[in-house]
Formats: sequence, structure tokens, C-alpha cells
Amino acid sequence: MSELGQPAGAQARLSPRLVREPHESLLCLRGDVRAVELLASFARLKKWTSPCYSRYWHTSEDTALRDLQYLQRLGVLGCLQGRIHGRGGREPDIYFLTRLGAGVLTRHLGLGPDSYIQAPTVALDEGEVTKGGLLKHKVAAKPGQDAHDLARLRLAVRYGWLDREGWETRSAIRYRTGRDAPALLVPDFCHRSEEELWCVEVEGTTKPEHIRTKHARHRAMSSYRRRLKGSSYRVYLTVVFTSTEVRRQVLRLHMRAFAAGELRYGLDWAELEEALAVGPAGGLDEVCTAVDYRELRERRREYASWLLR
Repeated sequence: MSELGQPAGAQARLSPRLVREPHESLLCLRGDVRAVELLASFARLKKWTSPCYSRYWHTSEDTALRDLQYLQRLGVLGCLQGRIHGRGGREPDIYFLTRLGAGVLTRHLGLGPDSYIQAPTVALDEGEVTKGGLLKHKVAAKPGQDAHDLARLRLAVRYGWLDREGWETRSAIRYRTGRDAPALLVPDFCHRSEEELWCVEVEGTTKPEHIRTKHARHRAMSSYRRRLKGSSYRVYLTVVFTSTEVRRQVLRLHMRAFAAGELRYGLDWAELEEALAVGPAGGLDEVCTAVDYRELRERRREYASWLLR
């Protein structure tokens, strides 16, 4: 397979010439300003499906699919076949940035070397050419990551976070630990103001260490920002579980990790499908369940006392 058509695995930068020619062709020769605008949707979320694309651009799914396939024909997007369910159903195909697409988008946005857009690793196979002449991959490199990214996509599109003022997607929040060492927290979404910071994390993992680390970082970041901005500053974390099964497996782990240290931030949680069922006007708070830090601490103390009897 050619360098430009390969799955987005290798992250070596493309030469300026390979990026410049299709970018100029896209903008000048073909006059496809709309195509570049559509491609810019992949700057923050690098994987899309036609249903989410349709909702985001307020168009029909047929139009959304034609737009995505047009960008694919230009070589800036790749396509991974949606997972097939045991009962015969199939999830929507995933469209993702290729290395060429990442290079064109980086050039178009005028980004420097430090903020160069990288293509995601999505497919492992060489792909097969469909009847329509488009290449479609069928072997996912990271199915778990795809599921997380698509849950994040659905949530962002549903609540309009990609365009709503104050909301950021995968933005780095810098802070310093108790030893004054620089650290970084990158939540899925966050909303900042002078008085508070609200972080939203889509949770599909069941690994205890991952969960403990997540809360330790939020606690340290919250402590730092309150030192910086004053004790009235508030940090909130909302965990959105990708399924009821995930919530059942790890909710207690989240609560224990939350109660392990001092009260530095607020915590609540929701399930993805419930969050998607409410309208944006209602807000995510409508389906969130708050976790009472003091009640958790009291339970832990009572349990510890019982063990010592």
C-alpha cells in the first residue's frame, strides 16, 4: 500500500511537498473550502461516524456519508468497518484521519511543530476495496479505544460541547504537585471559569490503578488551583460510564479513590445512554448522581472501627 493510503499507525512526519500539494489542490484548484471546513471537524475528535457527523452538521445521513466518502477519496480520511454484533446488527463505520489528513489539517490550521496533529492508530489490516472503489479496513487496532472515543464523540455532539463557549476538548490543564513538580491533566472535556473548573471523563476502563491515578491527579490539580485562585475556587469531576456493566464493576472503586484523600473536588456520575437520552437544554446535571464525600468517609471510619473490635 502507498505511504498516503496506509492505516494511521506510523507517526513520522510527511514531507512538506506531500502535504502542500493536496492542501493547495483542496483549497485552490478545486475550491473545496467546504471540504476543508468539514475536515477541520477532525482536529479535536479524530474519529467520526456518519450519524454523529449528520447531527453535528445538521444534515441528512446520506449527505453526511457522501461528505465523509468524498474526504476519503481525497486521501485525508480512512474508514474502519463498524463492529458486527452477534444478533446481526452492525455499528456505524468509523472515519478517521490518515497521516495525509493530519498533515493537511496541521498546515491548514497553521500549527507549529509542538502542536502538530497526529493521526490515530485505528486499523491493523491493509484494507479491502469496496464496490464503490473506497478502501475499508476491518481489523481494529484498539477496539476498546474506539469504543471510548465514539462514546466521547456521541456525548460531545449531543451537548454541543465542540462549539459551546467555554468548553474544551482534550485540553491540557497544567498544575504542580505538592513537591512543586510540573504535572499535566488532560480530561475528555472541561469547562473553565474564574470561579470553577468542571471536568467530564468518559469511563470505560475497569483497571483499578487507572481509576486511582485519575482521582489522585484530580485531587492534586484541584489543590494546586485552589492555592493559586483561593479557597473559594471549586473543581468538579463528572464520570460518565460507557455502560451499566462498567458502572457496576467500578463505581465502588471510584468512590473509594475519591474518599481516600482530603476533600479537594466534587464528584458525580452518570451513565452514557441516560446522558444521551436527555436534551442539551436539560444539561448533564439532570442525570448525574452526586457522591457525598463526608458520608463516604464516615462509612470508612465505621468499617475500620468494626474491623478493630
